Amino acid sequence: MSQDYTYIWFHVTSQSEWEQVYPLMERIRHRYGYKRILVTFSSPEACERHKTDSLIDEAQVLPKANRKNVKQWLENTKIEMAFFVSYAHVEAYIRALRKAEQQVYLLNALIGERHSSMRWSRWSERKTLKCFNIIFVQDEASRDRLENQKITNTIVAGNTLVDRAYDLSTQRREVIQLERFVEPRVTPDSIILPVSHQLIVAADTWPSDERLLAEYMHEHPELKLVLAPHDISDEHIHFIFNLFQGRFVRLSQATMQNLTACQTLLIDKPVNLALCYRYGHVAYIGGGFDQGVHNVVEPAAQSLPVIFGTHYRHSREAVHLLEQGGAICVKDSRSLENALSHALAEHETIGANAKRYILEDIGTSDTILDATLR
Repeated sequence: MSQDYTYIWFHVTSQSEWEQVYPLMERIRHRYGYKRILVTFSSPEACERHKTDSLIDEAQVLPKANRKNVKQWLENTKIEMAFFVSYAHVEAYIRALRKAEQQVYLLNALIGERHSSMRWSRWSERKTLKCFNIIFVQDEASRDRLENQKITNTIVAGNTLVDRAYDLSTQRREVIQLERFVEPRVTPDSIILPVSHQLIVAADTWPSDERLLAEYMHEHPELKLVLAPHDISDEHIHFIFNLFQGRFVRLSQATMQNLTACQTLLIDKPVNLALCYRYGHVAYIGGGFDQGVHNVVEPAAQSLPVIFGTHYRHSREAVHLLEQGGAICVKDSRSLENALSHALAEHETIGANAKRYILEDIGTSDTILDATLR
C-alpha cells in the first residue's frame, strides 16, 4: 500500500457487510472521485473475491487486532476516516483511531431489547461505542436504547441495505440460466406448459424451510421454484436431493436442455440473488424458523411479495413490510399453502406494497455521507 495516499477505510467481516457498505462506496466514487477507498476483510477468501472491484483502490486482509499489529498497521496506513458495520474483534483498531483523533463511524446499528437493561453490555463494549464519532442507527428505538446508556453520539439514518437493494433493482442484467428456466416447458406426457407459469424464488433457506417447500412443490407441479439454500455443501445438497426426490437441476450442472424440463432450479454456487428476483412472482426468504429471517429488502425492491417464518422481529424491514402489506408470515405447511396461494394470486398488489416501502426508506447512504464527508 502506498503511503502517499490518504484513504477512506471500510472494514467488512461478511458478504452481508460488503453489501451494506457498497452503496456508500458507489456514492463516494460518484461524488468524490479523487478520494481513495481502502477495504479490509476478515478472511483471505473474501479479499480475493472482491479485490478487483472497480470501486476499490486497495484491498487487504486486516491483521488480527493485537497491540503490535494495530500500532504497525495504522502507522503504515493514512486514514481520513473509517467505517465499520460491526465492532467485534476490531475494538483495538477503533480505540486506536479514536485516540489518534481520527474520524470513525458505525453503520446500520440496530439495538435490540436486550440492550434496555444496564446489564446489556460489558464495560469494554460501552467504551468502544463511545469511541465512534457518530453511530448511525436504523431507528428511533435504537437511538433511545443507546441514550439510556448515556451514549448520545447517534443519528437515525436507516439501513444502507435498502439503498443497495434499490440500486440493484434498477439493473437489467440477464441471468442466462434463468432466462431459459422460465421458458415454456414440456412435461413427461408432452404437454407444453405456457410461459405464464409462476415462479417462486426461495433464498437463504434452512432445512425447516426446505421441508415445507418440498411438500408444497410436490402438490403444485404447475409452479416453478428457484431454491438458493443457505448451505451449499455437498452434505446439504444430498439432504435436498432426498427431500425433492432428485427432481431438480443444479445450477452448476444446468444445460439449455435440462433447464426447460425441470420444475426446481437449485442454486448450488454463489450468485447475485438480487438479479434473480426479477424473474419471480413471489419470494420466500429463509431463516424464519431457525436463526432469524435473512435479507428481505432485495425481493421487496423487485416488487415481489415476501414470505417468511415466525422469527423475524430482529429485522426492522421484515416488521415494516408486514405492517405495510408487502409480506406474509407463515408458521407451518398449511399457512404456507394459504400464503403462497394468496401471494401468487395478488402478487402485483402485494408486490407494489413491498416496493412502496423500499421507495419510502431509501436515502440512508446520502444521509451518512452528508454527515461525514462535507
